[in-house]
Amino acid sequence: MAAGVTGCRLMIKARIEGLNALGDRRGGRIAETLKAQIDIADVRSPKVFVIGSGSLFAVRFSGPDHKILSKLLYHHLLENGVYIASKGFLALTIEITEEHFWPLLVAVDSFIDKYHTSVA
Repeated sequence: MAAGVTGCRLMIKARIEGLNALGDRRGGRIAETLKAQIDIADVRSPKVFVIGSGSLFAVRFSGPDHKILSKLLYHHLLENGVYIASKGFLALTIEITEEHFWPLLVAVDSFIDKYHTSVA
């Protein structure tokens, strides 16, 4: 209970709004990276995309290989020191800052480079 009370004290409205804005920016940045490297703007149903809102978002895949691609992303990120949920889900905490996202962005970029023919 003490942790819950302390958490409520820390989670003021401005902090929640800041966290959600950070998530929107970073999820958007991942989506921009995908669009730039895969040119998904011209594809009706892209094989890889970002969904979510605020501090909760996920990198998802479509098509017959979506499960394999999701596992490849998960393990690729792990190999690069980035931990996400095995289904591509990310939930930000109040301690996350802009600097924490650079390893994720670099790892997503290298994933697209490595598996471009599978996700394009």
